Amino acid sequence: MFKLNKKVEYAIIALQHMKSVDDGAMSTVKEICELYGAPFDVTSRAMQKMASAGILKSIKGAHGGYLIQQDLGELKLLDLIESISGDVSLASCVIDPCNCDMIASCNIVDPITRLNELLRKFFAEMTVLDLLQGKKSQPQMKEVCHE
Repeated sequence: MFKLNKKVEYAIIALQHMKSVDDGAMSTVKEICELYGAPFDVTSRAMQKMASAGILKSIKGAHGGYLIQQDLGELKLLDLIESISGDVSLASCVIDPCNCDMIASCNIVDPITRLNELLRKFFAEMTVLDLLQGKKSQPQMKEVCHE
């Protein structure tokens, strides 16, 4: 199964929360973790990486926290993902063909490379704001999981 790195998931949870608070209001890792049941350490590392990438602004101190610094309508999903978890790829041979024992005889190098290119293109065209403002076409997961 292809899935997003957990740090990316928690980064998106944090951004969705921070987008919903009043302008200028800071959010803390503790607050986000308590509200959404996210693990503190992973969420904290994701937010630190977003701050290092200039997506968030980190304010230190007793009344500190994080603020969204970059326009989420301009921030590409690919840039968010790569700032947190590195290069987006479906298989290691896409990044480093020399690192694969089967590369000489593999019959899916071209299809996997093409699929990887399409995935990267999709993530590069979608902004984080596009993702966060997506329409809900399915019932809330809480409803589905508790039926």
